[in-house]
Amino acid sequence: MTRLFLALASLCSLSLLAAEPATLIVSPQQREALGIELAAVTPADSYPTSPVAAQVVAARDAQWQVTTPLAGQIVRVLPVGSPLRAGEPVAVVASAPLMQLGADYVEAQNQAEQAIAARKRAEALYEDGLVALKHREQAERDERQAIAQREALRNQLRLLGIQPEEALRGELPIAAPFAGRVSAVHVTTGSSVDAAMPVVEIINPQALELVVHWPLSRGEVPAVGARFANADGVLAHVLAQAPSSADGRQTVQLRLGLAAAAPQLRPGQWIWLNPQQQASVLGVNRNAVIRNAGQAVVFSETADGFAVIPVVVAGENGDMRFVSGEVPADARLAISGLVALKGMWLGHGGE
Repeated sequence: MTRLFLALASLCSLSLLAAEPATLIVSPQQREALGIELAAVTPADSYPTSPVAAQVVAARDAQWQVTTPLAGQIVRVLPVGSPLRAGEPVAVVASAPLMQLGADYVEAQNQAEQAIAARKRAEALYEDGLVALKHREQAERDERQAIAQREALRNQLRLLGIQPEEALRGELPIAAPFAGRVSAVHVTTGSSVDAAMPVVEIINPQALELVVHWPLSRGEVPAVGARFANADGVLAHVLAQAPSSADGRQTVQLRLGLAAAAPQLRPGQWIWLNPQQQASVLGVNRNAVIRNAGQAVVFSETADGFAVIPVVVAGENGDMRFVSGEVPADARLAISGLVALKGMWLGHGGE
């Protein structure tokens, strides 16, 4: 007898989706007495599935390894975590090659001044007929060569961010290429460095991406452009895929771009994200859904009461559930007093 009852209950539950919605007559006085509140539904083209872990990382174009252009000895270096403005020194190097470059510039400047004076004298002597034309032309060539040598050295100093008069001090500040934060330091004060050696790494903490290791055992891998979200308002989409492994499992590494700024995120942080399944669904308040014999139903407002409409819960996110079923797009669903409504419904033959 018990088995027969369970079988009949199961059949009733399965047939509920295909049956005409039951209707409950509920007067305004009853609604007020039961404390029934309503909420509208929200059409959606996707819904969240079970969450995956994602790590917050700096965007690929927001990481920079800062190197020293000249050999020398580290005088100062900023510690990890230091905030930076664009152009602010991250380290200072005492550099003998810089001092030599400064001395070479001073010499080139003197040579250029002498060559300019010599060209002016040669022009005057030529005008007075005291020297031949080739003498004046040679002075002009010497002047051009001396000026070119001076400008080449000036440009080297300019690329280093050093004024010529500062070079003789031999201290080379290494500037941050953009505003950000020091994420790693490869040297210590007093250590010797060669040219092109990494000194620090900096990141722009505002330019972030997310990395997800998607297990192949989970099924179809989200395609480029697939969307992810969570209840904290983080919205992201897949930028790229790459084969990988994590904890001994075969995975696909998904790199996600943020659809909007997320100031609550920091590099290195872990968060949960829900992949968004593409489908036409309705977002409803989570309190609007109640179950009977395993079947989810909602109570949709009608002119004289409520219609009992079976639904399938596809996913949820925070206080929102995503359902499919014969729920009108402009429906207003009961979100309180559902126990009383269910009792009225069952009294009308709902089970």
